[in-house]
Amino acid sequence: VQNGLLNTFLPAHFKYVMDPSIEAIGQYDPVSGKLNASDQLFFYQSSEYAAIRGSGLDQLTAIHVNNQPAQDVDIVDPETIYFKIPDQTIGQLKISVSNASDKSDQVENTSLSIMLKSGIRANGIHSFARHDDYLMLLDSSSKKATIYTTRDSENPVKLSSILFQIDIQHIAMSDTYALFVAESNQEIMIYDLSNIYAPVLTNRIVSPIVDDIHKIVLSN
Repeated sequence: VQNGLLNTFLPAHFKYVMDPSIEAIGQYDPVSGKLNASDQLFFYQSSEYAAIRGSGLDQLTAIHVNNQPAQDVDIVDPETIYFKIPDQTIGQLKISVSNASDKSDQVENTSLSIMLKSGIRANGIHSFARHDDYLMLLDSSSKKATIYTTRDSENPVKLSSILFQIDIQHIAMSDTYALFVAESNQEIMIYDLSNIYAPVLTNRIVSPIVDDIHKIVLSN
């Protein structure tokens, strides 16, 4: 700044951050520090990591997994950033990165997916619900729910299946009941799981509020 013969100077610098990009994404090994972009399949509850390589990535980059902030995010180098794969998720992952607070520069990638260790491919799953050692999967047809147990093994063991004539949109379970929401005819179906090997339909609830249901939770 100069005013006549008087002037002052303060050294400083500006940091220009590019719009982020995802040029490679895949498994990341924190020990070796290597990204394997050819491996994009993860296992359920395995505490694995993924990494992104691209321009415009730094410690201020916001990473979201299925619209939730990523956990354990860290920088590998000026072009690579890694994060922890969420444990309570199955299926295809939507990864988004952004540097702008309004997310105007956000880019997305859906190459990563999670499967069960038993070999059940997650991309064939519409949704899932879990309670203690029980895992219930709704397949991609939205007409079949299968209940598994992981009590004696990390590999899920099939216990029973429930077939539907209509598409199911949302599911939930507790230790005694399973609940299914069919938005097409505004119906909620409740199954008794007292005999986990042969679930029994005990109640049907028809209500217009079903159209507004986006998530359900069962509590005893």
